[in-house]
Amino acid sequence: SSLRAHAFGSRLPLPMAICGWKALLSCSFAIIFVAHRIGRNPKLRIAVSLMGWDGIFNVGVENVASRILGLPETEARVAFHELVDTLVSFDTTYMSPQRQPMQSNDELAEGYRLALALLSIGTDFYMEQDPAHPEFKQLVTPSRKIMGDNPDALYYFVPISPSFDYIIRGARAGEVYLSLTVYGGLAQGGFASSVDADLNFKNITFAEDGTFEVFISTKPRPADNFRSNWMQMSNSVASIVTRHYFEHPLSAAVDPSVRVNVSISLAESHAPPSSPLADSEVASRLRAVKHFVDAHSTGMPPQDPKKAPGWFSMQLNTIGKPAVWASDKQDGGMGAVDIAYAAGYFRLERGEVLLMRGRLPSCVFGNVVLWNRLLQTFDYRSRQISLNRKQMKSLNGDMFGEFKIALSAADPQLSYVDWLDAGDRKGGIIFWRFVLPEGEMFAPSTKMVPADVPPEQWIWPDAPPREG
Repeated sequence: SSLRAHAFGSRLPLPMAICGWKALLSCSFAIIFVAHRIGRNPKLRIAVSLMGWDGIFNVGVENVASRILGLPETEARVAFHELVDTLVSFDTTYMSPQRQPMQSNDELAEGYRLALALLSIGTDFYMEQDPAHPEFKQLVTPSRKIMGDNPDALYYFVPISPSFDYIIRGARAGEVYLSLTVYGGLAQGGFASSVDADLNFKNITFAEDGTFEVFISTKPRPADNFRSNWMQMSNSVASIVTRHYFEHPLSAAVDPSVRVNVSISLAESHAPPSSPLADSEVASRLRAVKHFVDAHSTGMPPQDPKKAPGWFSMQLNTIGKPAVWASDKQDGGMGAVDIAYAAGYFRLERGEVLLMRGRLPSCVFGNVVLWNRLLQTFDYRSRQISLNRKQMKSLNGDMFGEFKIALSAADPQLSYVDWLDAGDRKGGIIFWRFVLPEGEMFAPSTKMVPADVPPEQWIWPDAPPREG
């Protein structure tokens, strides 16, 4: 700052002191060159007219000083460098052969799409808003995927703080399933570690016009101010996720006519954020983005087959027995307490087909999705990589009936078989969801078919037993 002040008080000594006579002579020639270019360049003429020659000179001095002395070490700049280091660690650690074994170059390249998706989502949620000024934003989209997205669902996310009380307002918009989940976490931007509270559409009291309000606070529900919908959050609360599941012939995530109605605000008004944001506040938000990227990549523990949830089969080309997700077990992630999951890895060689046969349980919603090993859906904008019950022709209209699904690179074109498009991929994850299931659930049976067997000659595995 003293050098900057000296520059404006006595112009010549500063450039000479910093740069020497040779550099000053170069600057002089540069100024002559600029003056010559002004007559030919309208942008330069505008710059001189706006700033004057004094302004142009001062900018030049500042530029020379910054190149030699370096940029100021602000809190935000330090935090930004920490974020850049986290992205470097994503490349060197999370994408290493130890963490991503047996992946092709194309599959590994998807990791860098994940890095940008994490950066984009972290920026939306932790840089461009804060818990004192909440706003629901869409968590995943057809082009921005993390954490096991679902083409038949819209998810909305907001970071919150125990320092404030909140009100969520909304209305049903044709969803077969609507829920609100309050998650606890260890740090702002970190991974969800617990479920503080959960409400689904069956437990929400709706007004006569179909709207609802939910009050969320750390304090117990006040007896003198009764609210029919209330959720209590802990002192380690981190975020809220709303889930909106649809069963349409066209998946909700690619249907422009599908809209949800949900918003959030503080129960009491709060002063707007400063403008511009303070250096320390920008640094805090950058670190939250960093924590978010790290927690959903490098900061995740390496996969341990012994700690996989029981519903995730570690035997290749098989599916685990469905079970309802629970945050107090080893299930991990940001699951929902109303949903049963079943999953497993698949691996296909050229021309091979994986057959799946099973019966859907009694439930509010059911579908199957294909993910890569980074928990991102395959491209569902142009390929059939998921099936809900309305899309399964093999059910013949029976929402709880028997299905037959072929997973392969080519459509078998059989009227009684549904198809999941593996594209040119050799492997990935098969993931089933059953919302609010009732009765006993069974894992789908699977069978590998060699490439030289035509679809008409496939021998299907036996169907699982009927419920009960």
